[in-house]
Amino acid sequence: MLRLPEGSVTPPSRREYRASHLVLQSGTNRACIRRPTGADERSNVSQAIDVSEANFAAEVEQSDVPVLVDFWAAWCGPCRMVAPVLDQLADEYNGKLKIAKVDVDAEPGLAQRFGVTGIPALALFKDGELVSHSVGARPKAALKQSLSLDSHVTV
Repeated sequence: MLRLPEGSVTPPSRREYRASHLVLQSGTNRACIRRPTGADERSNVSQAIDVSEANFAAEVEQSDVPVLVDFWAAWCGPCRMVAPVLDQLADEYNGKLKIAKVDVDAEPGLAQRFGVTGIPALALFKDGELVSHSVGARPKAALKQSLSLDSHVTV
């Protein structure tokens, strides 16, 4: 049920509603989640760097440390769920792992280059080579296991 802002007599416009809620829709199912005050349109991982076609080679392929690349989109609910997990991994592997984000809507060429057909898609690069990948939102332990992080990143 849509609640009116305090002191308001008319319901918020569609634009105001979308600014204050994250609307997820799949087929006939729809979920509305209230955005935290000050929430950005995209997920914010504090240690992550934004990667594009222009800087992919320098930031990922030529990196001295392994790079975990998150292929995501602003409209993707599961991508938002992965963001805090990536933040935890960045803290855990501080200085030993770089986190990079590729917006698949802004960079469709990179998504196509790496065969990304579903998001969130995570790709682990070591010495410029793709060594493992995972698709879908998972808890930290499952993500570490599916990407074999401990075997590719020295702690």
